[in-house]
Amino acid sequence: MAPGFKSQSHRVSYRDKRKQLNYQNRWTQQRRLNWIQENGPCIDCGSWLNLEVDHKTSSSKVTHRVWTWALPRRLVELEKCVVRCHDCHVVKTTTFHEWDGIGHDRVQLAARDVLVIRFLAADGLRHKAIARIYGMDRSSVSAICRNERWKHVKGV
Repeated sequence: MAPGFKSQSHRVSYRDKRKQLNYQNRWTQQRRLNWIQENGPCIDCGSWLNLEVDHKTSSSKVTHRVWTWALPRRLVELEKCVVRCHDCHVVKTTTFHEWDGIGHDRVQLAARDVLVIRFLAADGLRHKAIARIYGMDRSSVSAICRNERWKHVKGV
C-alpha cells in the first residue's frame, strides 16, 4: 500500500453517496456533541438534558453551521456561544425577541404579528384574507394557526 493512504476498511467510499452522507452526518454530530460535553451543562439551569448551542447575542451570529469548518475558524464562532438546554434556549430567545423578524414566505413577521394572525383566525377571518393582509401564502397562515410554525409564540 502506498504511504499516506488508509486501508480500504477505513476509507469511506465516494461511490456510495448514502454511506458518504451517513459518515459525514455522524462526523459532524460527534464534533457538536464533543463541544457540548466540554462546555456544558446548561448555563442557566445546570441540566445535561436536550442541550443546544446558543449564541450569546443573535446579532453576533454568523451562522450555526460551523461543525465542518476548520478548528481555528470554528473556535472563533463558538467563542460567541454557550450551552443551553432546549427549554432555557426557548425562554432566552423569546425573552429577548430574537425570533422577531424571522421571515416566512419572504415576509418579516414579529411574534406580535403571529398572535394577531392567530387571533384573527380564531375570530373567524378566513386564512386567505389574513394572508392578503400580511402579503403571505394562505398555507403559511394555516401552518401558523395549527402551531406548525412559530411554536414558541404562546397566547391565542
